[in-house]
Amino acid sequence: MRISGILRTVVVDGYERVLEVALHDSATRYWVSALEPEQFVEFGGLCPTLREGQSVELSLELRYVTKTEQVEAGSALGLLQPIPRSPHCTVVAQVVRSTEPDRFVCSFGVGTPAIRVECEGHHNLSHGQVVAFTGELARDA
Repeated sequence: MRISGILRTVVVDGYERVLEVALHDSATRYWVSALEPEQFVEFGGLCPTLREGQSVELSLELRYVTKTEQVEAGSALGLLQPIPRSPHCTVVAQVVRSTEPDRFVCSFGVGTPAIRVECEGHHNLSHGQVVAFTGELARDA
């Protein structure tokens, strides 16, 4: 899933980053985790490559999925981040295809980009199933 927006917040801790991205074309904001293995910065320091106010275009995925739950086909699709300032999220999406037993491409709405989902275990999901995945919204490296 590709998004473009403005970095509103950049939290730095070692190689890890947590980014608040405000989308250009809506009031939507996503909290996203990112790794920068070549840029170690002490907690609270300034990241040399990602700055607040910077325009960004990111490819996102849902990873570290530890909970999957099949939901009814008519359920509302979407992405919810219930913990403030956290990349933790639940995505209710329709499986478009399975690339491996633990990896899927899913859609959470007409006209929205597909998102890659990487689960921590194998699942027998098939095209068209509507599933709630709980994991971490992350920048796809």
